[in-house]
Amino acid sequence: MKRFPGKFTGMIVVLVAVLVLAACQSAQPTSTISPSPTGSSSPTGQPNPSVSPSQNQVVSIKLNLQQGETYGLKTTMTQTIHQTIESESQVITQTYKIGYFVNVTKVEPNGNIVARAQFSSVAMKMNAPGMGEIDYDSASTTTSTSPETQAIGAVFGAMVGKGFSMTITPTGAVQNVTGLEELVNSILDSLGLSAEEYASSKQTLEQQFSAQAQQDAWSNSLDYLPSGPVSVGQSWKKQASLAQGFPILLDTSYRLKDLKGGIATIDVSSTIQSATDAGMDLQGLGISYQLSGTQAGTIQVRLDTGWIGKASMQQSISGTIGAKFGDQELSWPMSIETQIEEESQ
Repeated sequence: MKRFPGKFTGMIVVLVAVLVLAACQSAQPTSTISPSPTGSSSPTGQPNPSVSPSQNQVVSIKLNLQQGETYGLKTTMTQTIHQTIESESQVITQTYKIGYFVNVTKVEPNGNIVARAQFSSVAMKMNAPGMGEIDYDSASTTTSTSPETQAIGAVFGAMVGKGFSMTITPTGAVQNVTGLEELVNSILDSLGLSAEEYASSKQTLEQQFSAQAQQDAWSNSLDYLPSGPVSVGQSWKKQASLAQGFPILLDTSYRLKDLKGGIATIDVSSTIQSATDAGMDLQGLGISYQLSGTQAGTIQVRLDTGWIGKASMQQSISGTIGAKFGDQELSWPMSIETQIEEESQ
């Protein structure tokens, strides 16, 4: 059999990054809260932002963002991927850094938050067989001579300063994402593509920046809050099915670990499983996969705003990737170790 086209190896590597990010996401989750081990309660369950709750106090951890205020978040994802393709062992390392600002334009009577999210910075560093080294940072003033970095940088650089609008519920569920078509067109218009390249790239970007994809992506950062009051030691669960891109089933348990200094510390534990029919087609390249794994970490939340102060997650995923191009097919084992850090800015 002919060797699989080398350019697609790099494409698959990029798709794996999307897959692992998706594995953290929560699309239309269901939530349940388990009883408190202490049985403690308070008359209202409402925290006073000016008071640090005691360890046995019941608190309501909700988003309480203020109209006219801007809240920042920076996500860093570092991956090491091991795979063996046609008897060739490969190691891919990649780091993504994405900064956002969320400006609150309105707070509705029911507590829903209408906001505009804007990309403030994007950086990517990758070393992968068949792609060479990519090192792009939107904050850097140095121009790279690498064609791969220039290609990635053209897309990522076009994202900075652009954004879209969304509605966020007090528990962090993201709804009503709008303005994505303008975002996609703005990115494409800045790239100087031919008509054929424009049409092909638009189809890909519209998948990545669809309303559902962005709802899922922002749920990754925000949709973990409990549906009701909780106390230290109490846990709640969220189950999610992600249908966009790579179908993923995610079962996550959260536990309120600590209340101190106006900060709630939440433990996170997840199981990750690809859906039975997991796969997609990208420009003639058919991708299928059977992967499973775990995720664990902590989230620190400010009680006065419900906004993330800091979060740290570790993922371990392994399984099999399949690819088909024309009459060529192959499959190979893959394992992925990922560290995800989030911090307000």
